[in-house]
Amino acid sequence: MNELQDIQDFLASCAPFDVLPDSELESLCRTIEISYEPGNTVVMPISAENTELHLIRRGAVALLDSDSQLISKRGEREVYGYPSMLTGKPTRLLGRTVEDSLIYHIPEENFHQLRRNFPAFDRYFSSALSQRVSDASQPEGAGQGLMASRVDRLMNSPAVTVHCDLSVQDTAVVMAEKGVSSVMVIGASLAELKGIFTDRDMRRRVVAARQELSQPVSQFMTPEPVTVDADDPALEALLTMNDSGIHHLPVLRDGELAGVITLTDLYCALNNHPIYLSASIRRQPDAASVAEVSQRRFDLLGQLISMGMSARAIGNMMTSVTDAATQRLVTLAEAELGPSPMPYAWVCFGSQARREQTGRTDQDNGIIMEREPNEEESAYFRELSERVCNHLNDCGFVYCPGEIMASNPKWRMSLKGWQQQFAQWIDAPEPKPLMYASIFFDQRAVCGETALVDRLSEFTFQRTGGNSIFLRFMAENALAQRPPLGFFRRFVLEQDGEHGETGLNLKQRGVVPIISLARMRALELGIAAPETWERLREIDQQPSQSAASLRDAMDVIGQARLRHQLSQWETGEAVSNWVNPDELSPLARRNLKAAFTIVADAQGAMARRYRLE
Repeated sequence: MNELQDIQDFLASCAPFDVLPDSELESLCRTIEISYEPGNTVVMPISAENTELHLIRRGAVALLDSDSQLISKRGEREVYGYPSMLTGKPTRLLGRTVEDSLIYHIPEENFHQLRRNFPAFDRYFSSALSQRVSDASQPEGAGQGLMASRVDRLMNSPAVTVHCDLSVQDTAVVMAEKGVSSVMVIGASLAELKGIFTDRDMRRRVVAARQELSQPVSQFMTPEPVTVDADDPALEALLTMNDSGIHHLPVLRDGELAGVITLTDLYCALNNHPIYLSASIRRQPDAASVAEVSQRRFDLLGQLISMGMSARAIGNMMTSVTDAATQRLVTLAEAELGPSPMPYAWVCFGSQARREQTGRTDQDNGIIMEREPNEEESAYFRELSERVCNHLNDCGFVYCPGEIMASNPKWRMSLKGWQQQFAQWIDAPEPKPLMYASIFFDQRAVCGETALVDRLSEFTFQRTGGNSIFLRFMAENALAQRPPLGFFRRFVLEQDGEHGETGLNLKQRGVVPIISLARMRALELGIAAPETWERLREIDQQPSQSAASLRDAMDVIGQARLRHQLSQWETGEAVSNWVNPDELSPLARRNLKAAFTIVADAQGAMARRYRLE
């Protein structure tokens, strides 16, 4: 009896059970099953039937997607498993204990009976379902859930295909009969996607160019089109379209063409969603308007966090705003200054290159020119870069304190000049060059000649391959920032000289160590991707390699950092990376400690590998 009373008292302290009368709580206690689960135990399989509501009495459970990406965590007095019971569909997430946990299991029959009899109890779960995009289990049509809906659920019709040898005339007939604005051009099978042919291609490449309609469509299609996987979230498809400036996206499933999704499909599904911000920036007529619209990114950040999106997705979205502003400002500058005197690339470094930006970010950019400029050409690029960097600062992307910007002539060079600079850093590793290398190894073309950035990346990886001395220096540099944990997993607080606050620097002590670890392994394994998430994913695919825990840790720390910055913005404080752990919930503190421990363990492994202990 004492045990039942203890369970009843616990239920009464947890939402939404606290709305139930004592008589119902007493009856419910007799139906509950109790299990003790050690840490790292699967307590809810993915893609399985779920017939219980799970309530955590002690411990914590991580909810992971099919790629083992951390979506969210549940702690003491929190429930999980209800989306599948509400929708009648298999579970979309896998539940795994983060630590030793005591879990109560409530049968589905009792769960639904309580929903029928107590409206307040039912409203709690109905509301939670619509708000938790991270669960990705909403019924079709739930507005916020569409952000996480799979691409194949938003396709309105299968792709119309034509063989690559079909004439343009006959292709146009197919498009007219099917009532479509694009066709997928294939070879012998759906696994041989050759290209895409659209109404726009017909107008510009065939009709306007007065081409013979008897020629094969393969002569006028867009070859090797950008694609998206069928089970990717709609957000990824929309970002891809915005970034690439395309309106039709072939959808693949297991390497074969499964359909096509259009910008219209996504805009209809995601009507009034803040994804329009990037597109709006690209339509602005002048730099002042770009700055005004760009300031709305903090509202965007708030919406994305409140929707429960992952730190990775938020970083992608926020970076797309920076990319859009940069691209528009470069275009406006070129319109005022005239065409560029030679091919060049506007390249970004650091967090923008990694697509990991938050609400507070400074500039890290440069220019790669095809060849050494003469005096007149140098003047053009000086004026271009100064205009763009100044206007980016007006947008809130503040000047880099270290002046790593295209407006600094040091970072405005020919491809050969950049190659010589990297060779100097790699061949003669010293503290400051290593600092630069840590920033510049994360590089991505924002606009211009992407091939110039590709050639520079290829050069740097060839130069670092097998260079054990440089890698050892880089490893030592990567271990400079340690997670803020002391003995007994207690937080080690630091003093922020600028603000005089004592707390945790979630960027320098949390995110940066993970970025450095991923960069080091990428250099060791020859992984060219600049994004930390992609580096960790590719590392995970290597034999005898594992990076899943670091991905989880980065998401936990990233979410804590984003929520803190949003809170500062809403209260009018200066946005920073410093957080007082006393202001965090017990669950948030526990999750941060677990994440910092994972990072510390990974750093220890690297230190042992390079004998730096």
